Amino acid sequence: EAEAQVRTAEQAMAAAPETELAAHLKTLRALLTRSAGRTREAIALYRQAFELLAEEDHFLRGLLSLELGTAYLTTDEPAAAERAFERAREASAQAGNTFGVLGAEWHLAEIAIARGRLYDATALAHRSLRWAEERGGRNAPGAAMAHGVLAEIQREWNDLPAAVELAGRAWELGKRGEIANGLLVGSLYMARVLQSLEDFPGALAALGRAEEIMARTGQPGWIAIIHLLRCGIQLAQSRVEKDPAALEAATRWARDFGLLDGWRQGFEEKLPGLHRIEFPYLIVARILIARGETATALELLGGLLARAEQTGRIHSVIEILTLEAMVRDSRGEREAALTCLRRALALAEPEGFVRIFVDEGPE
Repeated sequence: EAEAQVRTAEQAMAAAPETELAAHLKTLRALLTRSAGRTREAIALYRQAFELLAEEDHFLRGLLSLELGTAYLTTDEPAAAERAFERAREASAQAGNTFGVLGAEWHLAEIAIARGRLYDATALAHRSLRWAEERGGRNAPGAAMAHGVLAEIQREWNDLPAAVELAGRAWELGKRGEIANGLLVGSLYMARVLQSLEDFPGALAALGRAEEIMARTGQPGWIAIIHLLRCGIQLAQSRVEKDPAALEAATRWARDFGLLDGWRQGFEEKLPGLHRIEFPYLIVARILIARGETATALELLGGLLARAEQTGRIHSVIEILTLEAMVRDSRGEREAALTCLRRALALAEPEGFVRIFVDEGPE
């Protein structure tokens, strides 16, 4: 529906160009282009829109910066993404756009988590909640995202009851405002918490809710991310419950999506706005490990480790090292396994990571 409206507007503008409207129209075209998965093309359109914008149009500058930041995440440029989200927060604040501020701060908090800075992310989330309360009251729908971040951090710190409560609050606030972002993050964070509680049916049901929401938005990239999370839950279920059907379901989707055989070529463009670009590759690694293909898993993990270190994604570094430790231990390489694990623990201890280890099971 949006595509048809934009095309009509573009035809009208061709007959009677108007600079201010041209910036808005270019922004809409960029949004549609990114939704279609053509991220680099969308980035060029966002930059063109910026050139057409009036300096005082803080609202659109905030929206454009927010979208540009998400696009930079997709193309694996985290520093550029962070700068864009900072600009989005500043412009949205000047425009009085509370939801824009909260969206930018949610992304900044998720980047902090990806960099292993859980305390910084907590501070950002609490600042968001104060901002929301001052401008929209305690029940501001946009505060759903901050509650989601806090749920994820409490889960990582192993306070699962608090994490369940916070994820539930995120869902309630999203539902109150009928805001897809809030409903989505509430569902996704709840799925993560329930997975840690080993309530696999509940976790899968939460993802089912998220998929229903995103199916209405016409953005297949986000549905693919939900399916990736489902794979992660099924792999955990297979390991904990010794359920070969769960492993088979995860493997089948990963193969159909091109993950299992195509990981050497990369598939970032299919998956929008991941704060940890390594996440889908870690799903592949877990499938390889479950299938006993340890040599291939080590090859994959080695490449991921170099990439995560280069971009400062400490969360991913810890997880990769933990998986590598388990693989090497299974191959009888005890000292190499302990070297990996010691390094992972040294990185994890200052910020209090717990579930990143515990969720891997008794091993």
